[in-house]
Amino acid sequence: MRRLRWFTVELLPSARRALAALPPMPRAEVLDAIGDLADDPESPDSLAMTGKGQGLRRFSVGQYRVVYRVLPQRRSVLVLRIGHRSEVYRGLEPPRG
Repeated sequence: MRRLRWFTVELLPSARRALAALPPMPRAEVLDAIGDLADDPESPDSLAMTGKGQGLRRFSVGQYRVVYRVLPQRRSVLVLRIGHRSEVYRGLEPPRG
């Protein structure tokens, strides 16, 4: 029996490239964690970002971080960035508006 997923998960092309570039073991763990976003995009394992990342959420998988935006009106999660904790936040733009 298939589980009902509440949200769809989409990755930006740059996030797909970053995922593909990870070593095999963390790649599998990150991919599993991204899949879990479909069930609960605001799980206790994720944190709401502040400052330049306001409106975004992030979670950790070992030394790697996944930065994403929840789009509740579309019942969708958009993964924006995947990367090592030392570089994933570089160049993150502040919210506009």
